[in-house]
Amino acid sequence: MERRQLEYFLAIVEYGGVTRAATRLHVAQPTISAALRSLEKELGGQLFERGPGRFLLTQAGASLIGPARRVLRDFDLAADSVQDVLGLSGGRISIATVPAIGFGWLTKVLAEFRRLYPAVQVSVDSDIDSQAIADGVADGSHDVGLTVESTVNAGIDGVEVGTQELKALLPPGTPQQEAPIALRDLVSMDLITMHSSTSRRWLETQLGLVGLRPSIAVELSSSDSIVPLVTTGAGYALWWTPMDNGACVLHTIEPSLTRPIRLLRREGKPAPTIEAFLRAVDVVVGTGRAVPEEN
Repeated sequence: MERRQLEYFLAIVEYGGVTRAATRLHVAQPTISAALRSLEKELGGQLFERGPGRFLLTQAGASLIGPARRVLRDFDLAADSVQDVLGLSGGRISIATVPAIGFGWLTKVLAEFRRLYPAVQVSVDSDIDSQAIADGVADGSHDVGLTVESTVNAGIDGVEVGTQELKALLPPGTPQQEAPIALRDLVSMDLITMHSSTSRRWLETQLGLVGLRPSIAVELSSSDSIVPLVTTGAGYALWWTPMDNGACVLHTIEPSLTRPIRLLRREGKPAPTIEAFLRAVDVVVGTGRAVPEEN
């Protein structure tokens, strides 16, 4: 069994067929087909059920996904270990994060990481589901996960590397004030929010305790348009900080709400690229909690 066979197998799984996998990998389709047939022959069974325009995983194929990812991660770990000795002159790190961390906190960490290790390639995927991020770290899909909720996974180390505070995001030019804004004072203002989010559910619960409801003006399926809409004066939003707020004004609110930023990685000694990322986290955050202590 060769590394490239496993890479092609996982590409077929990810992209849904040999043709799309070949296109994304810039490899001739017959090359991938031949590698798949060779892998199936070596393993003694079909990994996919073939049909017109479709490749469906067999039970055997589904059972191979996790081990294949771990084998490829071990290959990367071996390469990273050599590069660590030679001075980390390459390598790759894959990060999965919830959007609220990716838009702000992670930006500063990546800037420091790129300054320290410019030869390391970085891949960042966004997911609103913290448990899905943790699962991806556990099965080897990602090296590092960044979440804001507790997750349950065997073989995963989690450490708190910061906190986020919920604030009111107001249009540019809004006068600054020292005193926090009371939630009841936001009721008369137009709210720009996602269809479902932690901040919206919290706001509705808090206002519901005193018989009030937010005045929702715009509902969005993602947070990408929130800052542009608030910038135009279309309304206000609830915004987790630190996160890029553009030219908008941030005000603290009362009562306040904070949540931890959790960094997840697989247990054991981290690969050199992962340890380098953890060092960058400690430089930016200044806590010294990300890099594991030597036993």
